[in-house]
Amino acid sequence: MIRQHSHSRHSDLRRGYSLIELIIAVGASAVLMGGMASALLISNHALDVPESQSGRQLDASDAQQDLLSDLQHAVSFSERTEHAVTFQVPDRDGDGDLEKVRYAWSGTGGQPLTYEYNDSSPITLVEDVYQFDLSFLTQTITAPEVIEDEGLSSGTLLFVSGGLVVEPTFLDKLAGETSYVDIAETEEGYVSLFESWGYDVEHISPDQEDSVIQKALETADVVYVSAETISAGNALLFGTTLGVVNAMTGYVDDFGFSSTVEVETSTQLKISAAHYITSDFSTGQNAKVLQSNGSIYRLSETITSDLTDLALFGSESSLVAMEAGIDDFNGRTVAGRRVQIPWITPLQSPSALTADGQLLLQRALEWAAGADLAVGGSESELLEVSGGLSDTSGDVTTTGNGNGNGKGKNK
Repeated sequence: MIRQHSHSRHSDLRRGYSLIELIIAVGASAVLMGGMASALLISNHALDVPESQSGRQLDASDAQQDLLSDLQHAVSFSERTEHAVTFQVPDRDGDGDLEKVRYAWSGTGGQPLTYEYNDSSPITLVEDVYQFDLSFLTQTITAPEVIEDEGLSSGTLLFVSGGLVVEPTFLDKLAGETSYVDIAETEEGYVSLFESWGYDVEHISPDQEDSVIQKALETADVVYVSAETISAGNALLFGTTLGVVNAMTGYVDDFGFSSTVEVETSTQLKISAAHYITSDFSTGQNAKVLQSNGSIYRLSETITSDLTDLALFGSESSLVAMEAGIDDFNGRTVAGRRVQIPWITPLQSPSALTADGQLLLQRALEWAAGADLAVGGSESELLEVSGGLSDTSGDVTTTGNGNGNGKGKNK
């Protein structure tokens, strides 16, 4: 017979925590964790090492580069002081309006250098600034004097056509007649437009005899190359000392503008320089040149470095001009004034152009014929900029120059 013990070993059983004990334990843990976090935070501040001199110099350099980059595109100034500058730059958000930019420092050591965009709240560019000085050197450039009425819409315009060359009959040749050009129907609207501006228009084709082309060039005042022209071209035209306004995309390399073009679709260009051709517009203005979406091209690949960007498509060269005597991208000397028209309307009448488009075309012909800015002056800005940061470990100073004319006009 096996006896069973009636008692159990209660000493082996583990008792659980009561709710009150658990609450007290959690509270104590929270206090302990808070104390540890405070200790770590205090230790972190105690070990905080000031930014190195090279790091502060990099911050100052970055801020300076931002300022100088913006100044390169400035078109007008509304504030120019020792420690602040406010100016406008061309449209950046596609709304057609100029953008307002401001850089400023209070002049009090330890205060930040700030940046404002279109009157928004100031953004700190660099903290703890002890020096930020601006100086402004204004240079007045006087345009050359021009002969009264020189190059305005008058004289003989040589219209280089894509029309058919009609050869004289045998009897006509005996009578001394030469070949003539039967202009394309789509070109008649442009001929009428040029005549309405006061030009006597004569027609030639690149396919005519050199003697005919040479004689026509000798009696002309300016040359317009139609977008309808499909010939391989003629060296007499490309090398003439007369001013040429070219609307034919295939000739951009022959006239020396660029090696090729890329075609886009739009109605407008952004005016990018103060020039006789753009004198009716404001720098930075979006000028609508076509009534509806059409082909507008921009220069591409190898581009002549000394040409003048009159209007841009996006940020690329589109409406451009070259002065006689510069070297083109092929190293050839440009023989006469050249203007490249960037819109393609060969199958449309001039009514496809807006009033602004026609005005730019008219001014291009006038300038190519010799017109220029009237006697007077315009101001360009050269800004010399210096800025510095300093603290107990020493001084960091950065300096630099920024051209503030932005290819535009300043006031």
